[in-house]
This record gives sequence, C-alpha cells and structure tokens, in this order.
Amino acid sequence: MKNGFYLSAYVHIDELAHLEKIQVRHDQNIALWYLNGKEVELVHYWELERLTGIKKHNCSFYNCEHFSQILNQLLAEYNITMDDLVEIWGVHQYAYSRMPLGKVRGFSYHTVAHAYSVLLSNMDTFRNNNILVLAVDGGPDNLFDEEGDNPFCACYTCHGEFVEWVAVASPAPLWSYAKNTFYLEEGSLMALMSACNCSWSDFPLPFLEINSLRTVYEAIKNLEQIKEMIWSIQFNREEKVNYSFDERFSIKENKISMFMKIIFQISNKMMENNLNMLIKKFGIDTNNTYLAIVGGYALNCPSNSYLLDRFHFKMLYEIPCVNDTGLSLGYGLGEFYARKTDINFKLKSAFYGNKIEYDERAHMVDEYIESISKASAELFAKDISKEVIIWVEDRCEIGPRALGHRSILADPRNGKVKNILNEIKGRQWWRPVAPIILEDNVSEWFEKGTISDYMLKTFTAIPKVEKSIEAVLHLDKSARVQTINRKQGFLYDCIYAFYILTGIPIICNTSLNDKGEPMIDTFYGVLLFAIKKDIHIIYINHMRVVLNKDRQRVPLDKVRVVDFEKYTYTLPKSEISKRLNPYNASNKALALYYNNRKIRNKINLLVKKDVKILEKLASLEANYQMEGL
Repeated sequence: MKNGFYLSAYVHIDELAHLEKIQVRHDQNIALWYLNGKEVELVHYWELERLTGIKKHNCSFYNCEHFSQILNQLLAEYNITMDDLVEIWGVHQYAYSRMPLGKVRGFSYHTVAHAYSVLLSNMDTFRNNNILVLAVDGGPDNLFDEEGDNPFCACYTCHGEFVEWVAVASPAPLWSYAKNTFYLEEGSLMALMSACNCSWSDFPLPFLEINSLRTVYEAIKNLEQIKEMIWSIQFNREEKVNYSFDERFSIKENKISMFMKIIFQISNKMMENNLNMLIKKFGIDTNNTYLAIVGGYALNCPSNSYLLDRFHFKMLYEIPCVNDTGLSLGYGLGEFYARKTDINFKLKSAFYGNKIEYDERAHMVDEYIESISKASAELFAKDISKEVIIWVEDRCEIGPRALGHRSILADPRNGKVKNILNEIKGRQWWRPVAPIILEDNVSEWFEKGTISDYMLKTFTAIPKVEKSIEAVLHLDKSARVQTINRKQGFLYDCIYAFYILTGIPIICNTSLNDKGEPMIDTFYGVLLFAIKKDIHIIYINHMRVVLNKDRQRVPLDKVRVVDFEKYTYTLPKSEISKRLNPYNASNKALALYYNNRKIRNKINLLVKKDVKILEKLASLEANYQMEGL
C-alpha cells in the first residue's frame, strides 16, 4: 500500500433518494486516515449530523459532485482535496469500494465492519489477548451484502488470529419494533423500563432461539400478542391481581414499561443463548477473554453489565462509537488489515471530531456576553455548585455519548437538577442524566463499579451514598456511568476540585444538544444554545464565558458547519424526480427498493409494471412487519 491519506465513509449517494429524502443509511460518518509504513493514524472523524444539523443524518448525497463538494470543504483543514486521497472505501460509486477486501464470505459486510471497529481498534490488545465480539444490531444495509448473507455475527480471536466467524441472533430488531410501536427512541424505552416499578408476576415469557432477521420478525408476532394482553389490563386499585402499577407514571407509561421489561428479559435470554453456544464451541475461558459487543444493541448498558456479571468475562472491550456511527472506523480498519496484517493502530481516545474554535459569527452575540476570562478548576467547582453550566473542550467525541467535550454539567447532590436538565433538553421527567466520576473513586460509590470509559455499563449506587447523588441516579438507583482519569486533563482537574470542595467525586453530565437535534459543533451554536436556554456560564477551551442574565432573549438563526442542501441542480428538482421516477413510486415503495438489494436488482423504476409490483411488495412488507400494530 502507498503511504498517504485514505478515506472510509459510511454514506449514500443517489439522485432520487436525495430528492425524495428516502432514508437509506442513518448516522452517516466519514473517517480520514494517514498511512506511513505500518503506522495507521486516524486523522479526523466526521459525523454528518453534527455538520448538517440533521439528527442521525440519513439523507443521501445527490451525486459524486455533491459528495466531493462537501468533502473538499472538510479536507481543506488539512490542505488536501479528494485528488490527494490514495483510495476511498465504503462509497459504492468509487472503484475501491465495490468489492471490500475485508468482507467475510457468508456474512453481511455491515455486521463484519461493526466487528472490525472494535477488534482492530487497538492492535496491541488484539494481538496479545483473546477477544469474543458479537455484532448485534437491527440488520444489514444491503449495499455490499448478498442474498443469504448472515445479518449478525460473532467472531473469536486468539492472540491476533481470527478463529472463526459464526452467525448469532440479535435482540435489536425487537427494540426497533418497540420504537416503531410506541414512537419512543430506544434510549427512552430503556429509561422508562428501569424507572417505572410496575410488574406482572408469573408472566409467560416466550423462549426464543432465533438466528436470522426473518425469524426475528416472526417472533415480533408473539410480542404483538403480549402487547395486546398488557393493553387489555383494566387497572383497579381495589382488585387483587398478579400485576402492579407505579402511580408516579401514567397508565400508558406503566404498560410500556411492563412491555419493555419483557423485551429486556427476552433480549438477555437471546444473548445468553449466543454466549453459551460460543463459549462451548470455542472452549472459551471467560476469565481470560475480553467480551466486545457492537451494533446498536451495545448501547443497552443494563444488558452489557448483566452479561459481564453472568459470564465473568475479563472485561468489556469498548469503543465509543459502537452503533452505526462507528462503521467508517470498521470499514477503514477492515480494509487496512486485509491488505497489511502487520499494521499498527490504536484508538487513543474518543475525541477525533471537530475542534470548536472562535469564529467570526460570535460577534453577533457580543451584546449577550458579560465577561470572558481564563478558567480555573477551583472556580469551576464554585460555579457548578450554584448553577448548570455548559462545557466545551477541544475536539468533539465520536459516537452517540457525550463524554466530556460537548456537555451540559451540573451538581449531582440536588435531585431537582435532573428535572432542570430534562427541561433544558425537552425530555420526559423520568429520563436520567449520567454521572462522570473520578476513576479511582468508582468502587466507593457504585456496587461492582469498574472502569467505564465510554458510558456503556450500568452500576447500582451503594445504598449509603444514594441521597448524596440523587440527580445522577435512575429511579431504580442505577446509573449509566462514565469514569475519567488524569489523562482527560482539565475536566479531571475540575471534578477533583469539586470533590475537594464537596466530598463528591461526581458531576451530572448530559449531551450538549436540544431535543431532536445533534450535539452542537460550533462556537456560535454553543452561544445560541446558552442564550436560548438561559444558561449563564460556559467553559470553553479553558476559558470562562459569562452571559448577561438580564439581557432579553431574542430568536437567533442557527448556522451549520456545512449546508447540505446547497447544491446547484441542472434542472428543477421536480423535473429530475419525474425523469427518475416517472410512475410515481410511493416513498414507502422507494424505501423498500433502496433497502432491499434483491428487490433493487430485479425492479426497474422506469418500467410501469415493475413499479406496480414494487408497490404491492411494499404493502405486503408493511403488513408483515407491522401486522396488528
């Protein structure tokens, strides 16, 4: 391989999908790499939602020119253009992306890339340990995958050798089903599941032994019957029944929570079945083996902790971008390794995103700024003891969690703080906020507390300290914990100063974004958010910005890092759509067309008969997946 810059990208380019806003790939992302001999460096990682402002960015680029226009804007930071890239991987229109060398025969490349993203994230760990990885998400994306490819996989590696790839079951489609049924994100469903103390004793749980996407959908039919049973309950306080409700929540919330508790139990059973099979197959000594879980299901912190406790693995092997935000990482590492197995690489931290710096638009809000001064840890401790603050430091974290570079922080001692933060974020009152804790103190505050760099594990607070940190605990006294050490620099110093002042080595942390929006990635955007939410203190790159409390708040326009819609079309959009889709295939039909490779290979949108068949298939697919919802 030549030395130089390489690019891996999890994006989609298609004229009609762009114009009709068909969702093909969500959480799109781009990774820039530099190869020098055996040394591979991750230079920059862009998550498109933070550039475009489109949450979970799932919009297609119009064409290669549109892609190159935006990419060159990003590459300009390094004084290069697309012409300086040695190869581009993951983008179907480019030659080096059409046949991925890292693809494993018989498995979806989507799921294999998930596995690569964690297995190869630290080559020293990979070469010197045994690792069992399970890639379990909602399903493949069908751009590289062939008919019959297994949608979910596990892989066991022994001191740098790939022993075998194995098909496994994924619980993630069950959570997708619940999301589509209740119109709540998976994170909200997890929170409601644990927060509400409803129960149903002796409930008959189905035993699921499933290993394909199709049979998962068959299992969803059983879940629909369970949902109907729960929804038929007529709550009567006087009646003696084998179920209970939590009066802090609405009847609907109780029923959703009860249903999610059942899905959680089924999910854990499925993962137990996977692990029992794999441990037996490979003769794994769990005490000497890392467990890695990737794909969207890996964000299920309670399940991760349950499995670690149940099987006694050495530790959870983590990366911050476990969901589809990590696919460019997996694409890149998989391709480098397929060509040069002796590469050296280490994901050094979570912070490979954009760096927030002062920009010329900030003067537009000068009238709101009272003062700007150098920050100190001691002043931070006093500030956070009094009010909520915004914290911004250097480069943005990659992945869906706010890990201390784009955060809203607060004092954990006051239980009302959680309500304040949820009001700022526009979230339900029962949504938890996460604690950041000094690594050396985690076992003193949480039962079985261990290192948790990327907020992928759940611990229960030790009873004697519960009342001291009410704001960071779920209603069941658990917490989704992030630990930090001295390597994280100034934030560590600030939390340590808070510890000296209060005796609490913990602060509240939630992501710096409004409801339905991605994390903020511009200096101007940070100021706008603070003004809108009436937050008065911002810590940004070791500077302390104080806003005027008495200034009247007025609406201000948001500015994105890139304007995704800024492209000059050769014809009016309506004319282009008519040319590409002359028989007006519906959005439902187009979504099926773009997300099913088998159908895409057989259906021609320019043939009227084919479009009629596609519409029929879309109707059958909707009835099959959503029957009775």
